[in-house]
Amino acid sequence: MFLAAAKVGGIFANASLPADFLYDNLAIEANVVHAAARPW
Repeated sequence: MFLAAAKVGGIFANASLPADFLYDNLAIEANVVHAAARPW
């Protein structure tokens, strides 16, 4: 599985709020993995 989606900001936003971007991107990844693992 390849994931090419993420929440991004500019250089200043990424430097100012790294934990917020990391948290949001991990939540996106967890939701995608969860949906992919669901038995249909």
